[in-house]
Amino acid sequence: MNETTLFLGQIIGPVMVIYGLSFLVRKEAYQKLMSEAQKIDSMSLLLAGMSALIIGLAMVIKHNTWGNPVEIIISLLGWMSLVKGLTLAFMPSSMIKLSNNMMKYLTVSAAVFMGVGLYMSYMTYLT
Repeated sequence: MNETTLFLGQIIGPVMVIYGLSFLVRKEAYQKLMSEAQKIDSMSLLLAGMSALIIGLAMVIKHNTWGNPVEIIISLLGWMSLVKGLTLAFMPSSMIKLSNNMMKYLTVSAAVFMGVGLYMSYMTYLT
């Protein structure tokens, strides 16, 4: 595993586990947050979009590697972040609607986040 994959995996893995757990523990708070997402001010959307775009672009430039499963996951997350940033820049209302629809699957999202996060953490810290 190359140094960049190891570094990104060691950051992203634990973050995904933490947020997966928080989705379960604070399910009602996340549902309330998303129900109020239509009221989010333009500056917050601008900052969220810029952040996603910067992170996604950095990851795609530095880590567009498609070898082992951890590399693939990190590369996919980079591309997803890039697309999210572009969508928030050009179609913010579409991204809000998509997020609202995803709230129906919060428990599934939590399980996926924790599973992927645990896998990446194991692969980058313990192997």
